[in-house]
Amino acid sequence: MAHKKLEALKKERAQLRTSFTNTKKAIEVLLQETESRHKCEKLEAHVQLLDLRIESISNKDAQIAELLYDAEADFSQDVLEEEQSKVDHYQLEFLTVKKLVESHLVNVKQVSEVSSEVLSNHACAQAQQFKLP
Repeated sequence: MAHKKLEALKKERAQLRTSFTNTKKAIEVLLQETESRHKCEKLEAHVQLLDLRIESISNKDAQIAELLYDAEADFSQDVLEEEQSKVDHYQLEFLTVKKLVESHLVNVKQVSEVSSEVLSNHACAQAQQFKLP
């Protein structure tokens, strides 16, 4: 019975991991694109989706771990280590992508602020050149 439940949980988690990977790839594509009007919003939305996926994956991981570490379960140390390695992999992927997006958004904000300041200074300089009657 426990093996059937374990297999069902792993199947559900596999689907979530596929969705996670697809969302991560979409973020990577967005990061490579040139700046567009809605790029930041799309990145933020994708990161929120990725956050939901990693939360769901973590819940499945916890349920699977509970079955693997059950006193009656007979899983080898190798199986347990392999499982933990996969868990760590997805957590690390999530944290890495999240940091990349945060860094990108900070850079975009800084460039935007500098551009606004330059435009403002240019507009002020032009306004000063004209004499009003």
